[in-house]
Amino acid sequence: MKIRPSILIRREDRALFLKYDYPEGFLFAIPGGGVEEGETLTQTLERELMEELGVEISVGRLAWVCEKEATGAVPKTLHLVFLGSMNEAQEPRLNPEHTSAKEFVWLDLNELEGRLIYPNLVDVLGQEQELLPKNPYLGLCPDRKWA
Repeated sequence: MKIRPSILIRREDRALFLKYDYPEGFLFAIPGGGVEEGETLTQTLERELMEELGVEISVGRLAWVCEKEATGAVPKTLHLVFLGSMNEAQEPRLNPEHTSAKEFVWLDLNELEGRLIYPNLVDVLGQEQELLPKNPYLGLCPDRKWA
């Protein structure tokens, strides 16, 4: 099973996503990535966001956990979505040496319906931190149109 931590970084009602262009359409991913040998989940997020976007982050609480069944060449994946922040003075800059994303975008969390989000947690991403459930486990990640 692949373990993929990711981090939801908010600025007011918007959140940071990486935008990928696939033949099936655009996909917006919560920034994160694969855990390397010897890394903690926090270290993985710090490394991934520095490599891909050149930003230093602070990792907060674990907000959501869901499992995605294997699809084609993609193994079963355990998604762990943390809340976090970055210095307001920092502006991300995409590093094409470390990501195939086409750009980073700030999406309004109230306008995610109809977009392909990875993992597909459209129904919960806009929740206020104080309203998050005590148990972050959601079971299987909700399906979406493709992958």
